[in-house]
Amino acid sequence: MSQPTRACLPLSLVLISGIALSACSLPTRGPAGDARLTTAALGSAVRGEITSASAINANDGSRYQRFTLPLPADSLIQFKLNGPLAGRLSLFDSHGQFLAASREDTDAAQLNHRVGAAGTYTVAVSGRDHLSFGPYQLSSAVLETRNSGTVNVGEEITGWRHQSANLYSLQIDTAALYEITLRSNDFDALLRLGGNGQSLEDDDGAGDAEAEADE
Repeated sequence: MSQPTRACLPLSLVLISGIALSACSLPTRGPAGDARLTTAALGSAVRGEITSASAINANDGSRYQRFTLPLPADSLIQFKLNGPLAGRLSLFDSHGQFLAASREDTDAAQLNHRVGAAGTYTVAVSGRDHLSFGPYQLSSAVLETRNSGTVNVGEEITGWRHQSANLYSLQIDTAALYEITLRSNDFDALLRLGGNGQSLEDDDGAGDAEAEADE
């Protein structure tokens, strides 16, 4: 009887939560600072810099800059902050109501949000605290998601987890050692693999907020 091949064939799943995990108050202009709104385009990167001339958050003394951009209905939007600035992101609707914020326990600020209604939204870039200054690049993109169905070996997909677990079928055609990784910046990942005599579970095998299983 032939033995399974010990090749490691990676498979990645990227799940994004439908639940906001942190909160943030609307940036409030302090006694000094420039609080102008700058127009940005979805899918394009914009550059900026938090300086002592930027508007002040009245609640913690950090500085911020704001960008407006139109977002389409029924879409999953991802914002990423890159550059030297130790910053955070927050998103507001056209009425100034808070929608979501990036996690404060990660080095690279990232915000994912599912937009229900089309409209003009505001994303605020702020320093992590009153001592955070520096240049940054803000990028935005529409993410294509798949929340069920068949996943093939070597394929990476993005899913949106709302309230219940997302269920996928893994297509295996060759006996081998397979590595399956689940990553999320929005929740503590839990990966379960079952079927065909297998029953595995992992919630942190690939590091913080990541799960990994070997089959």
